[in-house]
Formats: sequence, C-alpha cells, structure tokens
Amino acid sequence: MENYKNNLWKKAGTLFLCWMAIFAVQGATIYVKSSAVGANNGSSWTNAYTSLQSALATAVIGDEIWVAAGVYKPSVQIDFDASGGSNIREVTFSLPNGVKLYGGFIGTEVSLVERNWTLNRTILSGDIDNNDINLDANAIAESWTDIVGNNAYHVVYTANVAATTLLDGFIITAGRAYIASPPNTNSPNLDGAGWYNKISAPQNASSPTIVHCTFQGNYAESEGAGFYTTPGTVFVTMESQIRECKFIQNKANFAGGAIFLGSFQKGKYWAVISQCEFTGNQAYRRGGALALTGDSTRIDTCKFVNNQAIVISEDGTTRPGSGGAVNMATTKAGFRRCIFIGNSATGNPTGAYEGGGGGAVYMSTNDPQTTTLGASKPVFIACGFYNNVAQGNVMAWGGAAVHLNDAGILRVKYINCVFAGNHAQNDGGAVANFTRVISPPSGFSPEIRTEFTNATFYGNSANRGGALSNDGYVSSGIEILTSRIENSILYGNTAVSSGQQVYNDGNVNTVSYSLVQGSGGSGGGWIASVGTDGGNNKDAFPSFVNAADVDGADNIPGTTDDGLRVNNGSPVINAGTNAVPNLAGITTDFAGDARIQNSKVDMGAYERYSFIVLPPKFYWLYPWKIIRPGCLTCPWAIRFDRGINENPLGFVWQSPAQLTDHGDYAEVVGTIVSQEDRSVQFDVYLKLVKPQDWSEWSSLQRTYKTNTPEARKVAERTHVDWTYWTLSARESYLKGKGSIEGTLQVSHAPKDLNTGFQLGVGANAQDADSGLSGEFYYQGTITTKARLRQNATEWKGIGSLNVDATECTDDCDTKSARIDNDSNLNTETESRTFTIYPNPARESVAISLRSGITTSYSVEMYTFQGQKLSVPLSEAGEGTKMINIKGLAAGLYYLKVTQEGGTVQHYKVVVQE
Repeated sequence: MENYKNNLWKKAGTLFLCWMAIFAVQGATIYVKSSAVGANNGSSWTNAYTSLQSALATAVIGDEIWVAAGVYKPSVQIDFDASGGSNIREVTFSLPNGVKLYGGFIGTEVSLVERNWTLNRTILSGDIDNNDINLDANAIAESWTDIVGNNAYHVVYTANVAATTLLDGFIITAGRAYIASPPNTNSPNLDGAGWYNKISAPQNASSPTIVHCTFQGNYAESEGAGFYTTPGTVFVTMESQIRECKFIQNKANFAGGAIFLGSFQKGKYWAVISQCEFTGNQAYRRGGALALTGDSTRIDTCKFVNNQAIVISEDGTTRPGSGGAVNMATTKAGFRRCIFIGNSATGNPTGAYEGGGGGAVYMSTNDPQTTTLGASKPVFIACGFYNNVAQGNVMAWGGAAVHLNDAGILRVKYINCVFAGNHAQNDGGAVANFTRVISPPSGFSPEIRTEFTNATFYGNSANRGGALSNDGYVSSGIEILTSRIENSILYGNTAVSSGQQVYNDGNVNTVSYSLVQGSGGSGGGWIASVGTDGGNNKDAFPSFVNAADVDGADNIPGTTDDGLRVNNGSPVINAGTNAVPNLAGITTDFAGDARIQNSKVDMGAYERYSFIVLPPKFYWLYPWKIIRPGCLTCPWAIRFDRGINENPLGFVWQSPAQLTDHGDYAEVVGTIVSQEDRSVQFDVYLKLVKPQDWSEWSSLQRTYKTNTPEARKVAERTHVDWTYWTLSARESYLKGKGSIEGTLQVSHAPKDLNTGFQLGVGANAQDADSGLSGEFYYQGTITTKARLRQNATEWKGIGSLNVDATECTDDCDTKSARIDNDSNLNTETESRTFTIYPNPARESVAISLRSGITTSYSVEMYTFQGQKLSVPLSEAGEGTKMINIKGLAAGLYYLKVTQEGGTVQHYKVVVQE
C-alpha cells in the first residue's frame, strides 16, 4: 500500500510539473546591470551585460531585457540624416521589434512584480559628452535648460515596430535634437529628442508601448521633444499605448513640447494616452505638451499643469497658434477625465493677430484639411480647466480653449466639464469660438459648432465674454458658427467690456435648461444679447457649496469636496433635461457620481447627492453550466489558456464567489481550485473599473465576446443591456495557496480594450445564462510546496473568467479587500451575532450583541470607498456600544466587528442627512 501511495504521488507530481511547464516563458530574459562582474553575457544578474547596447544587439522577438538601476548612455550610431558620415550625436538606443525592456530593478529580482521603478531609477541619458548641469548629481536633466553641449539627437529610437515592443520603467532624459546650421528644416535630427518613432514603407506602421516612463529635460529644435512620430506621407498606422508616464520640463522650439503625433495625410493615428502627467513642458508656438494632427487619439485621466506656448503668433503673419497644453489640427481626439491647471499661451505683445491663444487647448481646421481628413470632432468628457491663461497679445483669446475655423468643419463637444478661474486678455475667459473664411470652400459648407452639456463656468474673466465668446462669420448668406449651451451653469464670470457671461457677435448662441447670471431667465425678461432663449432657463444664485475653494480642501478637482457642487435647495437640482443627445451613454458626472439621480438630471457638471444612497449590488458567481458533455474539464470558473493543448487548465470556485458592484467599480473575490489537483488553489481578487453601458462602450469602437453558438444567440439580443468594465492591473491578482505559493499579477486583455469584462444575460460567453466573463494577461512565479519537489516556474499567458452570476438580494455580505487586506478575512455569509440600530441613522448608531451571546469585540468604521474612519465610540451597557456619527456625510458606510478569537463580521450602515 505504501508503494502504491508513493507511485500515486510521483504520478501526481509528474502531472503537476508537466502542466506547470506549459506556462514557461517564451523567449529569453537578458539581464543588464552596470556593476555586474561576472561573465557579462546577460544570462543572469551575476553575469549581466554592463552595457544596454550589448543586450539590444543580441535580443530578438519575444525576448525581455531586465535593466538594473543606473545610468546608461547610447553608443551605437544610426545614420538618421542619411549623410553617410560619422556623427557621434546620432548614437541612440534602437529598440528591436517585439522586445520588451523593463527597468526599475535592484539587480537581484526573480520576477517583474518585485521591481520598483520609482526607487530604482533606470536612466537612459543623452548626455554623451558628460557636461550637462547636474547640481544634484542624479544624472537627470531636470529641465531642458540643464542641457549643455553636444548631446545625442535621440535617446531612444524605434522604426516600424509592433505594440509588443515595450519600454517600461525608465527615465529618458537629456536628448537634444538641435543643429546650429541644419541642412534643411526637415532634418530628422531636429525632432524627437527623447524618442524618435519612425514610420516608413513597406510596413507603414510603428506602435511601441510605453509604460511607467518619465521623459524629462529633452529639447527639440522643431517638434516632439519628448516623443515624436514621423508624419506619414501615405496611409500609416500608429496605435501606441502610453500609460502612467510623466513628461516634465521638455521643450520643442516649434510644436509639441512633450509629444508630437499625426499628419495632414489621412492615416490611423489611434494612440491611447492614459494616466499620464504633463508638467512644465513648453513649445514656442503650438502645444506646450501635445501637438495632435489628423488623429483619433484617446487621452484618458491625464493631468496637464503649467505647460506653455510662448508665442501666440509669429510677427508679420496672420497664422494663429498656441495651446498652452494641447494644440489640435483637424482632430477627432477624445479627452476623458483630464485636468488642465495653470497652462498658458503668452508672448508677442505687439502683434495683433486674430484667433490666437488657448491657454490650455487650441483647435483649428480649414478647407484643405477637412477635404483630406474629414470633419474635426474633438470631445471632452468630465474634464476640468482651472486658472489657464491666454495673454500677452492684444488678440489673445480663450483662457481655457480656442476653436478656430478657416472654412473647414469643426464640431466640438464638452460634457460634464468645469471651467473655473481662466482668463483671456481679449475674448472668452474660458472658451472663444472664432471663424473666418480666407478662401471659399469646395464641396461642403463650412461649419463650426460647439456644444456645452452639463458644464459649470465660474470665475472666468476676459475683456469680452467672461465665460464664452462667439465671433461668427456669414458665408454665402449662412452663419457658420453655432453654439449650444444645455443643462449648464454660467455664474460669477466677469468681462471688462461686454458680455459678463457670454459675448455674441451675431445670433449664434442658443441656451436651454441652464442657469445664466444676468440672463433674466426664460420668458419675458430674457436678455437677447446672451443668445436665443431655448426655454427653461434660470437667472438665480446657484448656491455653490464653497465657490471660494473650487477644488475643495483636498486640492484635487473632481472629488466629493469640490466647492462648485451645490447645496440642498439649489435651483439647479433636477432642473435639467435628460433628453439632451450628448448625455446618451453618460452615466457619471464630473466627480464620478451617478449623473442622474431622482430621475432627472441637475444643471451643471455635478449631480447633487440625494439623502438616499444606493447600496452596492452583490452577485454570487458559479462555474458556467456544462453544455459540451465531451469536454472533460468543463465547466470552469477561471482557466489558464495559452493555446498549447486542447484541454487547458480549468479551475472552479471552492465555494460560490462574489461580485460586488459599487457603482464606480466592482470587485470579484473568491478562491479557485484546480479540477486536476484540488490542492492547487488561488485566492482571486479582481478589481473592475470604469463601468460603461453599451452606448458608451461601442462609441469607443469596442465590442463584446461570445465563445459558443448558445451564448452568441442570446447575446445578439441582450448585449445592449450589459455592463462593461476594464480590469485594473494595479490592484488585481491571483495568490497561490494550498500546495503552491506565489502571486500572479494580472492585467486587462486585450490591451486595446476591444472587449471587456461583461455582465448580463448571455455575458459569460459560454452559455445563455446570466453571467460574467472577461480575459486577462497573467504573469508571475509559482512555487510548488509540500509533497512535490520544490520547483519555481514562471507562469505567463492569457486567462479567462467565465461564470454564471446570480444577484444576491438577502443577507449579502461584502468580501471587499478594500476594507481588510488580511487574506484570511472571514467574509463568508454567517449567522448574525450583532444587531445594528437605527439603520439608516443620523446622529448615532448602536451595535448590540444578540440575546444569549456573550463575547468581547471591537468595532471599526469605514467609508464606502474603504477608508478607515476615526469615530467616537462609547460603552452603552452590557454588550452594547454607541458610535457617534455626527458630522459624517450622508452615504453608505461599513462596520467591521472583530470578536474575541478573531472572527470578523461586516455590517452596512446608511447615514442620512
């Protein structure tokens, strides 16, 4: 019997090791460490290359290069200008196609999750002559002004690379794309000092992925000091993902201080720039941070602070320019949850050139551009513009934004946006619309149309049009400019000359369902100079919470303490209209709260909290039902599938898992076990963010996924009712337990977000039931433990979640890891030990042991978002404690009750006003 058991364990061990081997990393890992003293062949940290150039020379598609902290300078020349000669300044780090470079290591790590790119600075520097100003000895050019002498033209170079080419966790600094006497203005050595991304035939596509990088102190004489993509002369593709990066103190002496992207030739410029910060960048003329042309870039959750365009117009010309943060020409770019603070367009005080400015944003189009690229349609959703300035020129317009049309087609939308404290020297303290027709268009009627939906304008100032200026133009008897203001607030804006809130040159503006100070309100008292009365307008005090502190005590715009929220009793509450087309698919307001509460939308960017707070929704999650009897590993909840074998590893829930939908995010918590070896287990925590309905999801050219005919049949009818989420890579993980240990870091798949985590009837992708599904990339080192030979294996591939989901309506207890990070948190549904009363409550809450139960216990209180609170707690008799909740904001809270012995229970409490 003992031999039988031993043989059984040997077989199990062999099987386990075999399927662990499935996840072995494809491609080699090459190590670079400047202080390595071993064989210097890149095979390990001990034997690491000391030169990054050596690693790049040996890497091929699928390889990874791990680079330890240190300063690395290029030494391999590429003949950028095709001069055929030797030019030391043309040295660069050329990234091979399909190779991933990771920085941020100390030089001892065994997995990517161990690195820290903030502490372990991995610097790629263009200071090849070692003479830049470096007072703090950190080898980083803090600003372009620190650059001295003959630095490399381009620190990093890519040419026709795929999205699998990755740079993650590096600082790119001290590139200098400058020639004292350039052979011509088109020399490539005038652009892309930090990174030069080349697109050329026959591929005509280059889309490197850039994550966790800092571009600082780079200078380009022409365009794109931080990152530059060559404009295509034919149809080209550029779909880079630039995530969680910082662009600091870069300068372009023409356009795009941080990034230049796009072309006046039609192409597929679909870059995604998300969670990035742009600070102190500068351009001489266009786009202190970004210069975008003919593109469909998506900019999501980015911050633009103190960027500058320093010349509004060039002397002796009538060409306007600027955009302190962003300059756009004939673009379809989309901005979502971006913040613009203190950006400026200044300079040229003696040149009175019309249409320049745009302290934060400048956009333009004309007849030839519209003919080639189509209508320009930029969109801003839930963006904030604070203290941006256009000045220094007598015609400086648009403290926050300028829209200029030279006989083309320009349609701009702002939804749920805030404009506060912006200033223009001439027209449009916040926004200026300007149109002119230099030459008659052909084949279409010129048009500029701006739409403001649920916007809040406060404290903006100008000579004319404190909030908004409209300067129209009549072409062939038709007014080109139209402006619509709906569900908005314009209050407390000022103008020196005319139009405290709105200035109109011509009958171009229509206002409806809005509060406009000094308008007289809809009806007989309406002031015609504001524009056309579209009905249901008000002229009243909006009752802001604290207009003197627009971003609140936390100094973070778009949070719950913002001063431009409104108090109870405000005339803007429930005074808007839900029928505005621009609200289709918009589910949240500027601060991320539900956009429509109490059935009717408020005016302005913020929705007022009602005293009723909806609790989270809970769903029990089960493996999907068997629909293929021949499938030996069906059903599953999660499987790891690299496409290597026909029966991938399927895991089921140890007990029903739970999905908690908090509204603005959701959590999946549970434990999965292998169907082949139940000792192989993972604790699962997936955080799903950015919920969207089908209208919003599909508007981003995204779709849904089904894997079987059964699921597809029902999904064709029901997908419009599903909720779609994105997986948060920062907070999600699978943690090994049982006979294995180690953590798998997970991120959303696919990277282009074409499909998401979907919830609804038929959404589990495998059958027709109500369910949840999604795919994820996973990577990490997993080690076997008891009874099996110790073995560490790298897991890497694509996993999928496919589960049935049933909404829980009774005795549902959250498993939120936001409340307690203890992996042994007792959150299973259990018999209730305590009574909570009153609930809802206003001043105090009592927690009392139920009859017959005796135990000591402690109580902690948490916000809806998981923040621990310090609240007064007092004894109120045997087994009862009182919690003083005076001063707490209305909403949903959690109580965590820990009993003697460590048993934990959670209770929900609703605090009323």
